Amino acid sequence: MGRSVKGNKRGKKASNSPYNVFFTRELKRLKEQNPEMSHKDAFKQAGLNWRTSLENPKNKSKASAVSASDGPVPGPSANAPAPLVNKNATPATATT
Repeated sequence: MGRSVKGNKRGKKASNSPYNVFFTRELKRLKEQNPEMSHKDAFKQAGLNWRTSLENPKNKSKASAVSASDGPVPGPSANAPAPLVNKNATPATATT
């Protein structure tokens, strides 16, 4: 049988990871802002938002760079979808 929801084998309550805390809050925020959004889409978006979140331990160096420079972190917005790139497109040439 699986683990109990209330705790682990030793009876201690399992602590939430930074990802779980962020994901729960982000999913709630997305559903409040977009009530018509399906749960599946909100779940996907919350996961994508974790990539650029300053709460993500992998992005901590970016967070310290922001506080040191007092400027925005370069890169896409947390809510912006990734740009689509056509790998088969040929570069445009200028005509005179």
